[in-house]
Amino acid sequence: MKEPHLADVADYLFMSESQLSKLMSRNNSDLFKEVMQICISNLLFGKTI
Repeated sequence: MKEPHLADVADYLFMSESQLSKLMSRNNSDLFKEVMQICISNLLFGKTI
């Protein structure tokens, strides 16, 4: 399974890439990582929220 590009994840979340990278660097909580993981796996498997 390949890692999605930050830009793809950002598009999926309707955010700009810079917003997403700021959020990721600022927020290192487990909950945030878990939410990102769900978003990424949904993106990879083509599911919608």
